[in-house]
Amino acid sequence: MKKIHWVILLGFSILISCSNINNKERNSILFKDSLDTVQNALLRLTNLLDSLPEVPKEAEVASHYALEGEFLYVNNFNKRKINDSIIIPGLSKVLSHEFIELILFLKKNFITAATQSSNSKIWFFAYHKLWNEEYDYYRDIVVFNKSSDTLNLYLDNQILDQKKNILLVAPKDAKIINN
Repeated sequence: MKKIHWVILLGFSILISCSNINNKERNSILFKDSLDTVQNALLRLTNLLDSLPEVPKEAEVASHYALEGEFLYVNNFNKRKINDSIIIPGLSKVLSHEFIELILFLKKNFITAATQSSNSKIWFFAYHKLWNEEYDYYRDIVVFNKSSDTLNLYLDNQILDQKKNILLVAPKDAKIINN
């Protein structure tokens, strides 16, 4: 009898934890720091990302960075442990330090990765990333400006929220559940 109680309790716990995957915090733009400060950091990081060496066309990855724990992955380069002496290939020591400061700041604001598809100049910043997330749960932050390729953005995505020049997007046909 006790075994059945544990199975029911475990099942109920899983059900409750899964219900928060697609919750309001992931479907709205909510940062710990001010919107202007985060937007400026995203714009500056976008400039630094654009200045990195391009990923070769034959590579199977798009231009990207990902922060996983204390390790940083940038484009096709080997993962690196984050520390003060890290040099990002293609950036000076000063710009590498700024890059690290920006990604750590953005991590505090729920942004831990970015990718840019080969046919677009738009950077998609992973927002409230779930490392094993399913298609319906992808959420990205996009900062748009006059030169942004907004046509592809609107064709491939649904806009969940907008604050100033920051958009929160999900895949066009993702099922969105607002709890």
